[in-house]
Amino acid sequence: MTGTSLQSTIPTFLLASLSLVCGLQAQSPDSGGGKSEVARLRAAFEAAVASTLEPLNRKYAAALRREEKELAIAKDYEAAIALRDERLAVEEMLAKTRAGAATPDDPTVAATSTPSVTVFAISDAKVLNGAERREKAVRFTGAGQAVEWPAGTLPAGGYEVIVTYSCAADSTFQVKEHFFRLSCEAASSGGEETPKTEKFGTLKVTSRVSAITIAVDSVSADAPLLIHDLKLVSNRG
Repeated sequence: MTGTSLQSTIPTFLLASLSLVCGLQAQSPDSGGGKSEVARLRAAFEAAVASTLEPLNRKYAAALRREEKELAIAKDYEAAIALRDERLAVEEMLAKTRAGAATPDDPTVAATSTPSVTVFAISDAKVLNGAERREKAVRFTGAGQAVEWPAGTLPAGGYEVIVTYSCAADSTFQVKEHFFRLSCEAASSGGEETPKTEKFGTLKVTSRVSAITIAVDSVSADAPLLIHDLKLVSNRG
């Protein structure tokens, strides 16, 4: 799919609609009554435009998703990431449109205003490559060892990664999904019996995710790394 084919998903009246919105925003009525009337008309018009454009934006997001996948398969990762960022922006706009159309009592409003937290418990984890399961943690003593959780119905988007771990010496690991990964540097917590909870950054999650994995890059055999739990906090709150 080319840039031209992506553009063909957006009709020409989109630009005209945006021009009308900008025109309304540029008006400055003299009277207070005039201002409130223009504000009311502007809000109604913008809501109508957003509602009209929603199916078109959905088509645009779908086209971006297809192109993103093709570029990733072709190993053009820079372009794939650029399209992914554009798609996420469009999907966020669609979510705001739905929230704006909902009533204050609609639970979807609370869902968009409160970040969702997904907890990956040790009891649900699968240990890989020699990692050792403990009662409340997974213990790592060598590079390449890993722990994996099924992603379930985790929605695509950006997630803040929060890990509770313990170790007597610095270690490094990656949190990974189907396509993207986040490199993490775990400073010593003071020992295996001293858990520490830390935010490591944002992990992008694709719609094709089936599992979330923590894989160790470096760890001292004399100072093992223990992972106690993993939380992903949606950045869409």
